[in-house]
Amino acid sequence: MGVAMIQKLSNRLADFCLRYGEGYDREIIVYGLECRIADMVQAGILLLAMALPGWVGPILLFCLGFLPLKASSGGDHAQSHFTCMAGFTALAVAGSALSEILPAPRIGFLSVCMGLMTAATVFLLAPK
Repeated sequence: MGVAMIQKLSNRLADFCLRYGEGYDREIIVYGLECRIADMVQAGILLLAMALPGWVGPILLFCLGFLPLKASSGGDHAQSHFTCMAGFTALAVAGSALSEILPAPRIGFLSVCMGLMTAATVFLLAPK
């Protein structure tokens, strides 16, 4: 699902919502819908990709922790929906791969490293 398709769907949904409400800022509704649709597409792609190697469990745990944080942390910080999806998917795949390789006592260290990688990704991809 491309950026143009997400924007088109968001605009249509915003028009539908605004038929039943007045006094709302259309741009804010469209932006919020774009973010949530991109989140759903992102999670779907990630779950499909992780089903192949059998990493659904670790990815579900990652999504349960990360998606609410992402949704409530003041918006998406990547330059586009694509870079956001690519960064999120790369972090999740890297974390799942490392959790398969590392012994259980190292998972705490892995969690700290993934947190630092997430923070670095936000700062590197944030619009200037």
